[in-house]
Amino acid sequence: MRAYSQVNVLGQHYLRNRKKNGLLSFISHFIGIEEEVSPTLYVQVPTTVGLRTEMLCEYFNRKYEPPEQIGIQEFIMLLYFNFLDSSIEKYDPMKIYRTLHKSYLNEEPLEIVNNGKVTHYQPKGYNKTRYEIDMDKSSIRKGEILLMELDELYGHSLTVEKMLASIWINFIEAYKRGDDKKFSDSILKLLKTHVKHR
Repeated sequence: MRAYSQVNVLGQHYLRNRKKNGLLSFISHFIGIEEEVSPTLYVQVPTTVGLRTEMLCEYFNRKYEPPEQIGIQEFIMLLYFNFLDSSIEKYDPMKIYRTLHKSYLNEEPLEIVNNGKVTHYQPKGYNKTRYEIDMDKSSIRKGEILLMELDELYGHSLTVEKMLASIWINFIEAYKRGDDKKFSDSILKLLKTHVKHR
């Protein structure tokens, strides 16, 4: 079975169920032996995306004064769960696939032809920062299941880490450019609601 995250929760679950007898599997699952640790996922995004996210979190913390501060971890989890929820409520695999493969970051060389003269332009690279995101195994598993379905339908696999990066980058870039205002507004509303209920 292909791994859809660094942690490979689906693969581990599949292997454990094949190796264990029924009673041992039931007991270990019931007492939570398998779910004790929240693994860390490593997500790499352009540094400007992380800085913009920090700025948004600082704004919400200052404006709404939540009992617990919202940081990048909470922000990413809100984006992730909103994405998973919307993919369940309005299941459209092609739309999900396009969303995850949409890119605001152009790193491909550009060829410009003007009066027969060819000029090659290499876009400026992006400084990247790696973030550690702690996530429980059941949340990782949900993303892996969605990615496995997309892989079966379209033959192109991603990992949960790349999915998180894509959702995160696309949100921040859309927010910066004023694109997809409805989506940005829904996330900002989620953040406000999250702050009120903590």
